Amino acid sequence: MNYIKSILLSIFTLLLVISCDQLGDDFKLPGENPKDIIYFELDNNYLAPESKEFIETNFSSNNVNTSYVLIGKKTYGFE
Repeated sequence: MNYIKSILLSIFTLLLVISCDQLGDDFKLPGENPKDIIYFELDNNYLAPESKEFIETNFSSNNVNTSYVLIGKKTYGFE
């Protein structure tokens, strides 16, 4: 019984670590301090038709409803 609890706790901990690790990777720009990054959330319904087409073509397996513009001191990016 304790063996099963130990395995379930290990699986739960692993899933939690993986989930938290993925959340931490969302808003990074190469060469930028994460504290210097400002991001703006965009609703994809208001994007230009070319941008919506690009997202739907390249990320068709994901339901992408929002996009983000990242602005740092030296660089910028789009998520």
